[in-house]
Amino acid sequence: MDKQRERLMDLYTIGDFSVEELQKKATPLNEKRDALKKQIAELTDEPKKPIEEMQKTILSIGDVIDHGNFDDIKQLIDDLIVKVEIDGEDIQIYWDFY
Repeated sequence: MDKQRERLMDLYTIGDFSVEELQKKATPLNEKRDALKKQIAELTDEPKKPIEEMQKTILSIGDVIDHGNFDDIKQLIDDLIVKVEIDGEDIQIYWDFY
């Protein structure tokens, strides 16, 4: 990705590209680079809760669902999920553990 950007800059400096053409070609590369950096950061994040705490929460799922009230189930979901993203028919769940 950086090599492609360097090649674009080289072509611009020797006069083969206008500023507008350079920006048009560089914008998708920059967006892809930023998206990849974000993915890497998400993958390298440490779990937010200790493994023992998450194991306890996971083991309690059946009991909470069977005997818990609405607030207990809501708390269980809050303990397990960081966020949910919906894009059309695609649903991405971000768990609070891995």
